Amino acid sequence: MEFLEYAVQKRILISVYPSHSTHTLQPLDVGLFGPLSRAYSSKLSQFQQQSMGLLQVKKAAFYGFFQASYASAFTEKNILSAFKATGIWL
Repeated sequence: MEFLEYAVQKRILISVYPSHSTHTLQPLDVGLFGPLSRAYSSKLSQFQQQSMGLLQVKKAAFYGFFQASYASAFTEKNILSAFKATGIWL
């Protein structure tokens, strides 16, 4: 009860999700991290194809792959669509 009273005082909204449903209700998982993962995997595959599998992916290359993937996944359109798809929007 103390937790809920604290939340009310601080104007924190508490959400309760049905069991085993958060993967479909969480907007970041639904609309952003999935596309980010696919874009990053695509960048890695392109690198492997271009190097014919002869070059290793070094730590220094991570940011370049990630930055391009992030830019293509975390767009305003994707963010708004993610919240709309899960029904968590006002």
